[in-house]
Amino acid sequence: MKRVMLIGKNSNLARAVLTSTSLNHEVFGLGREALMESYGWSESIVDKRCEAVVLLAGMTKINKVEANRSLAYEINYKAPVRMIHFLNDFGIRCLFVSSSSVFGKCSEERYEDSIKSPDSYYGLLKSLVEDEIMMSGLNTVVRLTKVFRRDSILNEWRYKLTQSQSIRAFTNHRVSPISRVLFAEFVNRFATEHMPGIYHITADRDLNYFQLALEMSKFFGIDNSLIKPELLYGDDGHAISVLAAQLHVKRRESVVCELSTALPSIIKEAVQY
Repeated sequence: MKRVMLIGKNSNLARAVLTSTSLNHEVFGLGREALMESYGWSESIVDKRCEAVVLLAGMTKINKVEANRSLAYEINYKAPVRMIHFLNDFGIRCLFVSSSSVFGKCSEERYEDSIKSPDSYYGLLKSLVEDEIMMSGLNTVVRLTKVFRRDSILNEWRYKLTQSQSIRAFTNHRVSPISRVLFAEFVNRFATEHMPGIYHITADRDLNYFQLALEMSKFFGIDNSLIKPELLYGDDGHAISVLAAQLHVKRRESVVCELSTALPSIIKEAVQY
């Protein structure tokens, strides 16, 4: 059994790990404040003899990152890089949770070793951290596609539909949702094995938000006639191009979620009821 520290214990993904029944290790959690340089890293992590650390803390909403670039640079880039270098000096392995956003709106196949092309500041900072920490063989990066939070659009949709209110969902904006359970299982494997490098967790296909809304109404037995399709428009006033959301995998340890069987559990995870 290994001792594992989660940085960002209140995050959506951290809660999935802490409540996982498949975790075979002793897990501790620290809040986002642990990223700060003044925090007692040695006392909190090294002296606890933690063998692996999972970094989950950071600014996750892209619009807030864009609006607060200076703060985002400190929290999403400088702080995790500084912490990971510190922990590596003690021989502690680190898992950095990254995102498909490092590829931006690239429509090409996106494998673990594909060229990155972030088109948001959020994706750029994720990419910069990856580049910095992959110089050490102690570190692992896992890129995720979409993980829905409990306060996601799905919750809003369900509330409105149960109140007989119509909702509108995009037909030209796609998503590749994954279950939090898959991430928890990956953390368990990371803690068990030394697996440096970059890995992906992705669904095996995409669906647009209109299709997702229909699937949600089916799951809850709600009338889908209240779900109306609409287009998402860019800043130039034109409808955005439909782009793939899923990642692709080469590495055996990367994870592909079969959406046809996993979607009900993904919806259940994301919606409070």
